[in-house]
Amino acid sequence: MKKRFYLFISLQVLPALVLGVLITATIAAEKPQYGGILRYTDMSPGLSPMTWDNVDWVWKHGHDTGFYMEHLMMGDLQKGPRGTNEYAFHASAWIPPEVVRGELLERWEVKQKPLRIVFHLRKGVFWQEKPGVMKSREFVADDVVYSMTRIKNARKYIPLYMDFIDRWEVVDKHTLVMHMKEWCADWAYRIGWGYYDAIQAPEQEKAPGGPGKWQNACGTGPYMITDYKEGHSQTYTKNPKYWDSEVIAGKKYKLPFTDRIIMMIIRDEATQ
Repeated sequence: MKKRFYLFISLQVLPALVLGVLITATIAAEKPQYGGILRYTDMSPGLSPMTWDNVDWVWKHGHDTGFYMEHLMMGDLQKGPRGTNEYAFHASAWIPPEVVRGELLERWEVKQKPLRIVFHLRKGVFWQEKPGVMKSREFVADDVVYSMTRIKNARKYIPLYMDFIDRWEVVDKHTLVMHMKEWCADWAYRIGWGYYDAIQAPEQEKAPGGPGKWQNACGTGPYMITDYKEGHSQTYTKNPKYWDSEVIAGKKYKLPFTDRIIMMIIRDEATQ
């Protein structure tokens, strides 16, 4: 009988301890396999989603949307335990700068006089098609500016959180600049990989029911949300057009591996 093991990979530590890519492999072959359904409970298994719109500034939003929404930056798992082992990725809300890589960003450059950060977006990233909401299209710099401006102007905005930003400037569709009033050592967490900075499509705001309706939820991530039952489960289905890949044992694999992920909502501790 062949033993099997299951390894969960989060390409972004909290707020998305979730990419939750499932690798199923035989211990003998150590070869990742595609397919299957993963059912799991999140770190708050008794709570249904509090919101589907990131302008509500709710910490749990990252857990519920991390499979289909992406951030500018993420943790580099190649520097984790199964790679160079530079960092364990155990902290729920911290990624050291030296193990951060771009997710929707290809790279970034800090400039002075004037103080600014130039962001170069990853090319070849496309929004998921969502009937009644949007057609699939390329992810561009205007999407970042829209999303960042919207959350900063939100009614529930946390005072001072993004006040270090002076303005955003779009250079071209894959390049934008964040002009800063003053230096913020925590800028990467606040706008790059933190709880509240997932990039949300402008089309969701115009869709019937708005971005607070789960049926309108879409993103650029490895999965698409396809079902939600309050107090029961959230279902995410594989995005066949996802852009990213992962290197495992020296070989590159297209992500994601699993066909579906079902996040169970179970209030009773004994049942959990």
